[in-house]
Amino acid sequence: MAESVSGRLHFVIHTPSDFLSVEERLNEVVREMNSVLNNLTTVLRDMTGEAGAGSPTFYGNLHLQGNRVLEHGTPVNSTDGVNKAYVDGLMTATNSSIARLSYRLEGIIGSILRRITVTGVQNGVNLAFALASTPLSSGPVILFFNGVFLDEVSAAPGVRAYTRSGTSLTLGLAPVAADTLYAYGSIA
Repeated sequence: MAESVSGRLHFVIHTPSDFLSVEERLNEVVREMNSVLNNLTTVLRDMTGEAGAGSPTFYGNLHLQGNRVLEHGTPVNSTDGVNKAYVDGLMTATNSSIARLSYRLEGIIGSILRRITVTGVQNGVNLAFALASTPLSSGPVILFFNGVFLDEVSAAPGVRAYTRSGTSLTLGLAPVAADTLYAYGSIA
């Protein structure tokens, strides 16, 4: 190989020892690349959950930037995450249990108190109803909407509540024709 130094031609002759150092350097670069590839392989195995690999560990918040966590299983431990199907199943079971308890409560109350007919137009708009009998002023009036116990409140009622003044009722939710309203109370 020829090089020009100060306008004169200069020849560099590589000796076997120069080639050895280049070969050693190349081997060092190959070792470094293999190390990097091994580390990447380990990270990829951790992320994909390949057999024999550990689970990835996060030390801080995981920001999904609007993406979703998909396909994770049923929780086993108290700290496990849950999916929507699992929560929906719990809600359905809970609502079913509440409805059964409400009907049982209605039966128990019906054996102690008298049923009072509720009158009014059930059209999905009307909130004003009346009791057909006057309850004793000292006794409670218990109202069920489709088997669900409604709370008697003194101010503007919420969805699961009502207000009462004598025989007048104001509901927080307007029933339709298919809905059932039952009232129980002590009457003379």
